[in-house]
Amino acid sequence: MTTDSLAKLLTVLTTEQANPKSANIDSIPTTELLQIINDEDALVPIAIRKELPSISAAVDQIYPRMLAGGRLIYVGCGTSGRLGVVDASECPPTYSAHPDQVIGWMAGGDAAIRKAAEGVEDSFEKGDQDMNQFSITENDTLVGIAASGRTPYVLGAVAHAKQRKALTVGLSFNKGIVLEKAVDIMIAPVCGPEVVTGSTRMKAGTATKLVLNMLSTGVMVRLGKTLGNLMVDVKSSNEKLVARSRRIVKMAVGPSGYLAGSNDLVNMDDQTIDQVMKACNGQVKLSILVAMTGLSVADAVDLLEKNQGVLRAALEERKVSHQSKHIEGSNKSTSNARYLAIDCGGTKMAAAALDEQGNIVAQAQIPSTNFATTAMDVFLSKLQQVAQLACGTETSLPTFKAIWVGSAGCDAPSSQKELNTKLRGTFHVTDDTKIRVTNDVDLLASGLGKKEGVVLIAGTGSIAIRYNAAGQRIQRSGGLGFLAGDEGSGWDIGQAAVRHAGAVIDERASPSILSKRVHAQLECEDRAGFIAKVYAGDEPTRKGRITKLAETVLTSAYEGCAVSQNILTESAKKIALVASYVTQSDDTIILGGGLLTGALAYQTLVKDSLIELGINIEKAVPMENAALPAARSLLDN
Repeated sequence: MTTDSLAKLLTVLTTEQANPKSANIDSIPTTELLQIINDEDALVPIAIRKELPSISAAVDQIYPRMLAGGRLIYVGCGTSGRLGVVDASECPPTYSAHPDQVIGWMAGGDAAIRKAAEGVEDSFEKGDQDMNQFSITENDTLVGIAASGRTPYVLGAVAHAKQRKALTVGLSFNKGIVLEKAVDIMIAPVCGPEVVTGSTRMKAGTATKLVLNMLSTGVMVRLGKTLGNLMVDVKSSNEKLVARSRRIVKMAVGPSGYLAGSNDLVNMDDQTIDQVMKACNGQVKLSILVAMTGLSVADAVDLLEKNQGVLRAALEERKVSHQSKHIEGSNKSTSNARYLAIDCGGTKMAAAALDEQGNIVAQAQIPSTNFATTAMDVFLSKLQQVAQLACGTETSLPTFKAIWVGSAGCDAPSSQKELNTKLRGTFHVTDDTKIRVTNDVDLLASGLGKKEGVVLIAGTGSIAIRYNAAGQRIQRSGGLGFLAGDEGSGWDIGQAAVRHAGAVIDERASPSILSKRVHAQLECEDRAGFIAKVYAGDEPTRKGRITKLAETVLTSAYEGCAVSQNILTESAKKIALVASYVTQSDDTIILGGGLLTGALAYQTLVKDSLIELGINIEKAVPMENAALPAARSLLDN
């Protein structure tokens, strides 16, 4: 970005605008100056409140990933990075979190915590490269913190995490910025101009601290690190925390304790509490469980591990166990779910459960797992996991009246028959339980509502299918795979990016934002290195590597790269043409797949192309999660 274009950008960023309320702060009494600062600071929580839905969505998607072994990684530059490091460093002593569970990283590394290394923030490539040290996976979450929302280093880190299918969250204090388009969830409290123009260590810094507190605290609470508001996972690492630990146990099980009266073993005196804590090596959570249940320390440890360290869940299980009088094999479930649909696409596994009357029990989502790419035992385990979340139970599942699983790669009748059999052995069913197994495209068709129409998908691959009112396929276009088709898909866009990058290597095309990023992502500088990187690995690895470049094209196009914009325009025209062969002018069109539901700019290009072909898009409906309409269709049938 040139100096002139950067200057132009800064004029429209809220965080860089001059605040008229503080225009004369250098000429007023100190008391008035501080009053202005205090008044402006008071605006911060108001701005954050407006972002609570986004913060809540982030917490609800982060903690299941952390339950699966994932990490929460904060990345920022300058003040943003330092605040991320501070929040991460507080999690081990407060919640006994492993030091690698919540990580704070700032541009320039630990040395930059004390001495600013601001120049590093201008490198997209450095942000990408620095993330290699964390070996990011799909269970991880990366929170990119950038007050302006355009910091190249943070964008590079986010792009790296996206490539590895991690959840990405953005935190900025401006709307409509680059970061917003690059992440899965955007948190953008607009706090207004700073008292000192552009000094984002002030209101933006305060807001950063508050939001990060919400994220880490919300996640830790959901992970069972508290019982009510008691800090039951505190680590007794100094005299103050030893005293706090004892006080927490006393608050929980003492004569006037949080749980007093709920068990005959409660109402312990100080001496007994000390004895229990000594037996439990000072572990607060374990001490409370032993005091509350009368279990041995070893049995209490096993019960906590069984409940993934969640004390309330362990106490509830023990309570249920007592109520059922320890009946061997008791399989009590409180879930009233009876209808279950699970959507296993290329980017996520989503589920929805309904009760007998069709009310929503819950909806849930975990990282991508599907029939085509996963071992059967792992696939079934993930189906159980997302089903438990959707049914609101952490133990046994209810007996279902109907189940529908739609998964990528499950087209062949033999595959569907195999999975149907496996599902009957995995879930609680009766002879009357209806189990339907299809491709995930058919799951999307439930959104047509028993009307004839079209499902158009653009994700890793692409396809258009026409369905009749009974939900049966009557015509299809595309879907021939990446060697023979997949027009307008992530593969198609990624392949175009690779071809452009290759042409630049050969000096048949001029360098662009896109070519530089592709070369950086492939870590190649010359023709030989380019060829080696493009063709490295087996076919699925190569395909995945190229498909992920679609995200780079989208980001580059948003930043004004003409080459990337042309690639997206041409791909949109191609998939619109594929759709036109099965679409009538006034059809309902269900738009599915990561590209059409997750990239608004590309969705718009595809709609424009459909209009050019004479297709009415007023009934074009993006559907990111098909599980809910699919579950409702089970109830209707």
